[in-house]
Amino acid sequence: MKRIAILMTALALAGCGNTQTDVEAIGQAKKLSNVTPLVCMDYPAFDLSLGVMRNGTGSLSKEDMWFTIVNPAVLDTLRRAVDTGAIVKVHYNSRRFSPCSDGYWLTAVEIVQ
Repeated sequence: MKRIAILMTALALAGCGNTQTDVEAIGQAKKLSNVTPLVCMDYPAFDLSLGVMRNGTGSLSKEDMWFTIVNPAVLDTLRRAVDTGAIVKVHYNSRRFSPCSDGYWLTAVEIVQ
């Protein structure tokens, strides 16, 4: 029984924390949405396209990143960016284990264009 308790504690501690902190990405704001998981609490999410288009030219990308918004103060900035299709620079943390949300947690955003 003691071995099982030690193993469960080790697994629980291994799943905590971040794998990366204060990572930066630049892309085009696409979408804000409220995610409503079946079991977990609802949370706001942000979709960032890694392709950047300016004046009809630029980088096309089929890769998007989804972020869990942990700082509600950035919601107004994100709404403006999505409404105008602005280029944004985001800062985020990459979570080691996040069963109820996206693995990337948005911490700050700034409109570049």
